[in-house]
Amino acid sequence: MKNKFLALILTVAIICGAILPSLTLTARAAEVVDSGDCGENLTWTLDSDGVLTISGTGAMDDYYDYSPPWADASVAVKTAVVENGVTRIGDRAFISCTNLENVTLPEGITDIGRHAFYLCASLTYITLPNSVTYIGRAAFYWSGLSSISIPSSVSYIGDMAFGGCNNLTEICVNEKNAKYSDVNGVLFDKEQTELVC
Repeated sequence: MKNKFLALILTVAIICGAILPSLTLTARAAEVVDSGDCGENLTWTLDSDGVLTISGTGAMDDYYDYSPPWADASVAVKTAVVENGVTRIGDRAFISCTNLENVTLPEGITDIGRHAFYLCASLTYITLPNSVTYIGRAAFYWSGLSSISIPSSVSYIGDMAFGGCNNLTEICVNEKNAKYSDVNGVLFDKEQTELVC
């Protein structure tokens, strides 16, 4: 009886050894679902996983009509990857991307435009590179930010940059910043005579 059982196990092992190597698991690659231009030398792609990628060199366009080129798919955007070479996030660039959770910004970005992340309710955190000098008016208005660190390079923060951020509990300013400071997570000018946010 033992010999028949061992023979059965050996037969199954041989069959599995012959079949399993021929089975390969393949990861589904995300497909580009839309693309276009978003600056003089910039392009964008949106893939089926909700990753919006901005590539090229220079500044993004501003969208005064509240309609960036990916506006029709804004709720599909979950991640924004801004690649090296991009120097400015345009006004209203990611407006109403309500499901945007992750943003990658490269060193070299100097400006975050006005209303750039307006109504990005799922965006709870963003890392601002040390190259950022300008944060435009209402740049993160009604976003889901819970905390943010302001690098030493920032010399301008526009009105209401963090307005309506009901989950924002902490703003930390790099102590080497010449223009701004924080006290207990609250944003002040450097002299701590003017409340900024």
